[in-house]
Amino acid sequence: MADFKYKKSFEFNDSHKAFRPPKPCSSQLLARKYDRAAYDSHRDRVKSSKPSIDNSPPKRYMHLEVKLKKMQMEEERAAQIEHDNRLLLAKMSKIMRTSGAIDNRNLVEFKSLDREKRQSELVAIARENQAMLKRIQARQPNLTAASQEAAFTEHLRFSNQVTTHPDKTMLYTGSQSDFEAAESVAESQDLAQQEEPLTEDPEAETATYKSDDEAADEL
Repeated sequence: MADFKYKKSFEFNDSHKAFRPPKPCSSQLLARKYDRAAYDSHRDRVKSSKPSIDNSPPKRYMHLEVKLKKMQMEEERAAQIEHDNRLLLAKMSKIMRTSGAIDNRNLVEFKSLDREKRQSELVAIARENQAMLKRIQARQPNLTAASQEAAFTEHLRFSNQVTTHPDKTMLYTGSQSDFEAAESVAESQDLAQQEEPLTEDPEAETATYKSDDEAADEL
């Protein structure tokens, strides 16, 4: 009741309207003043009330407003551009003062920390390769051309011995004159066999064939 501010009767703008209290009262004038004062007090409390939820914007920090890293990077880039421009200006002034030249020489000598180690490894590998090459060159072959030729000649001789009709070209493997002599001998043998008369007795032929087979078995 102490917070209520009662108004006088002439302060009501709607005094011409009849006040109808919701509850029965002895004095409508006092009831109207009381209700009006309660309503005004309620409106004042509503206006001055604070929210229970803090929906105010968050606090703004300086590192969000002023980006120092970005400013530093921009300053460094500007300094690098200024440095490059100075170098370009110096080169252009030198070209204008002189006949001009191309600076394409690289006088920097690249040195490796393990160069000596790699060189020693290469030298050791080269020595091992040379020693291996000497061993390979000094190695004598197990099979020679002379031994192979002698073995082939022996093989031809054995094959001619066990063959019923030996090859004329494989009788001799010597010089050209020996081969021609062997060929002439073979031709003379063929002519002698052709000139021999044929026997009409089948039993004699059978006996001849048997003797040849037996001779082959004996060989």
